[in-house]
Amino acid sequence: MCVGTIVRLSYSAQPSKVVPAKRRATGTRETIYLDDDDEV
Repeated sequence: MCVGTIVRLSYSAQPSKVVPAKRRATGTRETIYLDDDDEV
């Protein structure tokens, strides 16, 4: 639930930078990257 919400929020925030970078990475890496972005 939390991961899904964060993923959607990040996608809406910067779809041009997140969508391509996150979509290319694997599911596990996606969560790690999103977590880092949210904290930064």
